[in-house]
Amino acid sequence: MQFNLSYRNNIFILGAGASKDYDLPTWNELDSLMRGRLKSEAGNQYPRAKDVLAWLDKVGENKEKEYKTIDECIEKESVSEAYHTDGDSVENELFAVMKDIFNDVYKENKLGWITLLNDKIVENSRIKLEDSFAFVSYNYDNVLEKNFLRFAHLPGKRQRLNSRSRLGQLLQTIVPVLYAHGSLYEKDEIPNDSHTKRHYRTMKSGVGGYIDAVSCYESDPHTVTHDAYADKLNLFILGLGGGLKYNLSKLDFSKTVNQIFVTVSESRNPAETVEFLSDRFKISKEKIYVFKTCAELVEECF
Repeated sequence: MQFNLSYRNNIFILGAGASKDYDLPTWNELDSLMRGRLKSEAGNQYPRAKDVLAWLDKVGENKEKEYKTIDECIEKESVSEAYHTDGDSVENELFAVMKDIFNDVYKENKLGWITLLNDKIVENSRIKLEDSFAFVSYNYDNVLEKNFLRFAHLPGKRQRLNSRSRLGQLLQTIVPVLYAHGSLYEKDEIPNDSHTKRHYRTMKSGVGGYIDAVSCYESDPHTVTHDAYADKLNLFILGLGGGLKYNLSKLDFSKTVNQIFVTVSESRNPAETVEFLSDRFKISKEKIYVFKTCAELVEECF
């Protein structure tokens, strides 16, 4: 799938860690949350609970487990001999459980990195950062829609007086977002006043009865294109974690990548991440900058 961003050259690439500020779980945390929910609601809300739990039992870091990730499990089990006729039904319920958990655990956070980014946008009225931004999300959630370019956290005086003109400029701003693996949320579930325009297409798109989301192993490769006059690209990679190498191996850009800013958690090797990014996007290691948190990256870069 091609995703044209015209002149927008500051591209945020989001993984599960980018939603942690809003209490959404990482993949490892999601496993235990799904188990708990399925066991308490089995047979009622989730008729395929036993099957979803059977899939989850096959996932883990231990050698005896068949799959290391839920993504891998979804891809393989949904077409396995055991689920030859209805693997897609179990997969659909797994995504439904995931969506319910996201809805339950989500929390507003006035100190989250998206709020910090919003403040930077307001402060830089001459540069108009918002016109240079775009997002590529490997998440299934709607955290971006709920938070980007929202300013309820500002004191009333700033909303009505100090920043009134700037907030008025931003009122109609829409920024494109590519959801590489689809989304758990249909159009009518997204806030009407969202400042994002969502783009995605999966094998389920347009087919009734399915949540339009797929595992990373079944999502299409994507090419981000730009107009000829667009500046070189700056990539801001937030919270991609263990999925960084695989997901970015399926993402190409028509323009040259100039700089990369990436968060790397303490549990991962920054040098290994830099090595991969340098090779993947043909960029000098000196132009790759590592940060510990999403908030630190936003604070330092803007």
